[in-house]
Amino acid sequence: MVPQHVDALRSLHSIWIDAGTRDQWYLDIGAQAFRQALADAGVADDVVRFELFDATHTAIEYRYPLALAWLCHRIADSARSRRSGTYLGGPEAPPPSRKR
Repeated sequence: MVPQHVDALRSLHSIWIDAGTRDQWYLDIGAQAFRQALADAGVADDVVRFELFDATHTAIEYRYPLALAWLCHRIADSARSRRSGTYLGGPEAPPPSRKR
């Protein structure tokens, strides 16, 4: 998947990947492969949050606030940097110009 969408993936300023180490469908292995494919494609390490945790695929609702908090902070940091002129987004996504 990554090679077919490398430009789009490189343009993202935040990518959250997590999986339980006891996932019944082995999504932890898929998550690790996806993370490695992103790194191989040149997606910056600071853009990706990758975490494996001790759980299965079920009853992981407690993980949602972690992902949402990280993504909200990334969005807020991006908005602040856009206002200050120091954009932190991906290389393919410069801040939009303001037309008045």
